[in-house]
Amino acid sequence: MTTISRRHLALLVALFFLLLGWTYGRWDLWGSDEGRYVQVARELMSRDNWLLLTVHDQPYTEKPPLPFWIFAGMLKLSGGEVNVWWLRLPSILLALAAILATYAIGQRRFSPRAGLLAALMLMTAPLFVEQAPTARLDALLTGAVTLALAIWLLRPGWDRPMEAPAMSWSRAAFFWSMVIAAFFTKGPPALLFILAAPAWEAFRLRSTRPWRSIRPLPGLAAFFGTV
Repeated sequence: MTTISRRHLALLVALFFLLLGWTYGRWDLWGSDEGRYVQVARELMSRDNWLLLTVHDQPYTEKPPLPFWIFAGMLKLSGGEVNVWWLRLPSILLALAAILATYAIGQRRFSPRAGLLAALMLMTAPLFVEQAPTARLDALLTGAVTLALAIWLLRPGWDRPMEAPAMSWSRAAFFWSMVIAAFFTKGPPALLFILAAPAWEAFRLRSTRPWRSIRPLPGLAAFFGTV
């Protein structure tokens, strides 16, 4: 990593915490979503079956379970109290991960300047600024999807896809773990967001090599096994 890239990363982290990082716990839960999601997590803590989601003791089947497991874990860390600093921390961390992954993609595939501009555009997008400091699902999904795409787009040999080897097992494991995390955060659309990238490259090159590079058979087996 060059000196310029290190400076860019330091600038992005500093700006992120200046804009969002030090304020996200300074207001109570707001809107119907935050209150509902935290209530689901609170009820989840009171039972042994963590696959049964309820809100006010009624079955809640609108969302996958992973975010509520995360929120319940945050509640446990805060001693069972509704502490907005803890509850919103996963969203803040995944939002920052999305920004840094965006920079990495732009920096490696284009230039440090392109990566910086792309990351700044994401950081200041109104919807991103609104959703990142909340106990909702959007920042969690954005982080998982962006990390998975970064793993794919920055794989060894990305600039020569017809010659590139398959991902290493560790890289593929991280890629598929992000696919699974995204799916269990928002459902099937997340799967399409991520897998569209290797599928499109395979179609564009008229070759299955880009698709095979993600080690699809063990990856899909792990995915459907988890589901």
